[in-house]
Amino acid sequence: MAPQLILLALQRRVPVLGFCRGSHDLHVALGGSLHQWLRELPGSVKHWEDPDEELDEACRERHFVTAVPGGELESIARMGRFPVSSLHSQGVNVLGAGLVAEAHADDGLVEAFRWHDASLFAWGFQFHPEWGWRWHPAYGRIMQSFVQACRSQRADKIAAATCANPAPRSPGVT
Repeated sequence: MAPQLILLALQRRVPVLGFCRGSHDLHVALGGSLHQWLRELPGSVKHWEDPDEELDEACRERHFVTAVPGGELESIARMGRFPVSSLHSQGVNVLGAGLVAEAHADDGLVEAFRWHDASLFAWGFQFHPEWGWRWHPAYGRIMQSFVQACRSQRADKIAAATCANPAPRSPGVT
């Protein structure tokens, strides 16, 4: 997603959800930087897929993430540590302005982050909760939180439009 669209979505309080490359777009749009090749980092957890893997193998859970204790992700997922699907070769180096780290891999790499104002659902995930949301408890709760944020945002817009333009009254009705 283009940086301008990300910034516009945040300004208009539209829920944002980025996975893998989408999380990179979100955090780079806010001034963050990336490790370009995680394989070169010493002591790195294996975050990437092998070129010869079949799709089901590439989508498997590769490592664990640990949510920040007491953080928003721990609250949403109702889990402090869980396995994740991971196949990225880049990763957060310096987190973008206004973003808060919510989960890390065992090597310290940021795996989940959110916009600092928790009243706006704007999240980036290095891992892929969209792949196993039907069976993975944490993934399902993440996806359901996004759906709920979209519904709430839509309901707020409808309520604001209705209050701003009340229905016309019939003559003689008080």
